[in-house]
Amino acid sequence: MLIETGGYVPTENVDSRAAIILDVKCPASGEVERNHWPNLERVRSDKDEVKFVVADLDDWEFAKEIIAKYHLPERAKEVLISPVHGIDMRPIADAVSQSGLSVRLNLQMHKYIWGPDVRGV
Repeated sequence: MLIETGGYVPTENVDSRAAIILDVKCPASGEVERNHWPNLERVRSDKDEVKFVVADLDDWEFAKEIIAKYHLPERAKEVLISPVHGIDMRPIADAVSQSGLSVRLNLQMHKYIWGPDVRGV
C-alpha cells in the first residue's frame, strides 16, 4: 500500500503498513505555510519517501535546509527532488548533482505522459 500526500495532512493515523510519499511544499508553490512539519518527524527509513517539487534554485536551497534540519537522507527511504514540469531543469540538475547529498532527481513522469493538466493518474 502506498499513499502520496501533499504534506499538509497529518500522517499519524495512516495505517503503519502503508508507505508514504510526503510532498513538502516549497516557497515557489505559495503553499509553504500549509506544510505539516510534524509529518517529517514520523518519516520511516524502511518505507517512506520525501519529495520536494522545486521551481528554481531558491526552492532547492529551501529543500536543502529542510533536508538538513530533519536529517532526511538518514531517516527516509528516499529523498526526491522533482523539478517543476516545463522549466529548464539543467540548473537544478546541476545543483543537485554537485551537492553531494544523497538525494535522487525525479521527473514528474505523469506530466510528460498525460500532460500537465491531467490529475489523478
